[in-house]
Amino acid sequence: MKSVQTEHDTAAYQAKKLLADLDLHCSALHAATFPVTDPIETHRAIYYAKISADFANELEAETMVIHSGVHRNTPPAQRKTLTARIYGEVMPYTRKLGLILALENLASNSHAYGKDPAELNEVLDAIPHGDEVGITLDTSHAAAANNVQQLVETYHGRLRNVHISNPKHRPITEQTPELNDFIARLKRYGYREPLTIELSPKCACNEIQRTRLTLEKALG
Repeated sequence: MKSVQTEHDTAAYQAKKLLADLDLHCSALHAATFPVTDPIETHRAIYYAKISADFANELEAETMVIHSGVHRNTPPAQRKTLTARIYGEVMPYTRKLGLILALENLASNSHAYGKDPAELNEVLDAIPHGDEVGITLDTSHAAAANNVQQLVETYHGRLRNVHISNPKHRPITEQTPELNDFIARLKRYGYREPLTIELSPKCACNEIQRTRLTLEKALG
């Protein structure tokens, strides 16, 4: 998974070259985000989403991970209006590029709205053609909110991406009953989409490698 970090004209081509040099495929891209609080700010959230979609298209990614785009302190009625306005423009744009959007469950301390199924469903209902939007399940965020199982059971049919790590995006260094249960649930529901290791930038290379090996063992 690639995350949009800059809107510089050459950024996508640099990422594309790196993928080619390493013989890798970018299956998903994390969009740049901006939690809107006022209608006057919607143009900025739309712009971020569109340049992210262009980036994803250049890298031939199938999925773009998104946040709700609206600040959690926004009143409910305004939240719905702002979400509809943002994705009313973004959805046709990404559909034309052949991109599938995947709404991510957010951390409890996130500025944006969408930390649990109730909030995610509110966002999906406000998005025009929200039934076309998939879900990105972030296990670090979900574990902190103690709703990993609830998210899997609620959204297993529309999961497009899984961000996997320990709470606070720490490395996974051993198989635990919780990890084994999570993997078993994904297998039971026939999950075949990306399993993305998403660790804190503070993690060392050996911790990333150990996480990969632990997950490979858990996957069998």
